[in-house]
Amino acid sequence: MKKYLRKILSRKGFTLIEMMVAFTMLSLLIYTLFSVFNSVSVSYDMANRKTDVFQNARAVLDQISREIKGAVRDPLFAFYIFKGSSGWCPNSIGDELHFITSWNTNTGQVTDIVELGYYLDGRGTGTTDDDVIRRGIATDKPPAATYNYNAISSWPMGNNYDEQGFWITNFTVEWHDGTAWNFGAFNPSTNAALRNNIPKAIRIKLTLQTLQSSDDKMDYETVISLYNSTY
Repeated sequence: MKKYLRKILSRKGFTLIEMMVAFTMLSLLIYTLFSVFNSVSVSYDMANRKTDVFQNARAVLDQISREIKGAVRDPLFAFYIFKGSSGWCPNSIGDELHFITSWNTNTGQVTDIVELGYYLDGRGTGTTDDDVIRRGIATDKPPAATYNYNAISSWPMGNNYDEQGFWITNFTVEWHDGTAWNFGAFNPSTNAALRNNIPKAIRIKLTLQTLQSSDDKMDYETVISLYNSTY
């Protein structure tokens, strides 16, 4: 036994097997630490992205809610909800919402009554990564005798309406007539019964892509009562 102990104590290095075992254990430890760090980092990034998406959705819905609550019935321009790409705006891939409301333009206009329009711009690319909600504003310009709200060329930003929300893959608008929800268009140009009127309420639905994968999406919606409806 003493000879064995003296033999061990007299060694000046490690055997190849011992070094391999130590290297393997160190490698496993480093791999485990890296995996834990990477998992925490990915979870943190996902949480931040989902928070950004949520805040983005709430900002869009809150802004539309504030502006459309003041929607008014106008004899020269009606409230419009277009379905799909049947509306006025370029590269529209979702519903379109156009309404008349009060607005402080501070631009010397005769009136502060304007048309606001919201739509989902697909940018003509066929992908969802660059889709964006846009808002346009149109005013009546003196000395015009009639309003010209729906003339896209009169919108101050031309075809580049200001961007309101990103990562949005679906924009849907439904309307309520005081009895039931309607999923079709609200188009007074084709339905005389809708002229000079606005819905009792509208429901706006947004679908947002939370991550790079197109399958990872979140849905948001809000219901807004319109006080000037005659329903």
